Amino acid sequence: MTAVAFVSTYPPRRCGIATFTRDLAGAVGDREVVAIHRPGDRILYPLEVTGLVQADDRSDYLRAADQVSASGVSVVSIQHEYGIFGGQDGEFIIDLVDRVRVPVVATLHTVLRRPTATQRAVMTRLLDMSAAAVVMSEAAAKLLRDEYGAEASRLRVIPHGVPDLPLADSRLHKPDFGLEGRSVILSFGLLGPGKGYEHVIEAW
Repeated sequence: MTAVAFVSTYPPRRCGIATFTRDLAGAVGDREVVAIHRPGDRILYPLEVTGLVQADDRSDYLRAADQVSASGVSVVSIQHEYGIFGGQDGEFIIDLVDRVRVPVVATLHTVLRRPTATQRAVMTRLLDMSAAAVVMSEAAAKLLRDEYGAEASRLRVIPHGVPDLPLADSRLHKPDFGLEGRSVILSFGLLGPGKGYEHVIEAW
């Protein structure tokens, strides 16, 4: 079985990328996790977290790359979001990807239509150095091809998905969340302006 090293935020840190990574890592079997850690956080990580990277310490990314390369994993999965890595627009992650000696697959959680120059540079270098990149929608893949010059052959679209939980009647659980008698919609990603949720609610 191919062992995978995940580089990402990780629970118990409260972060959507952390939760996503935990669920993904749990599905692949043989894995280890290198957690991106914020200064001042006091977090006790689970056993699968074999390394920490202090987010704002550039040398930590190089040390983590050497650790992962020597660990015997076959691939490194980078969960990329601009706000979780150190440096301007998360540029420190490039140091790790450039140094690591096994193939890298980058899961891109945000693909910006109008990036700053630094954001574009970080994304372009990450794409160039990765064996493959995963996005969660065809729209993101098209944007990477058209605006970032990504090679179509190295892009994979894998929809976000949700954890596989037993089907239950929502009416039984809504009271637990103070939602009794209310309608609920589910989406992935953070709520924010311009995502169209307001149109769905208005139409509903």
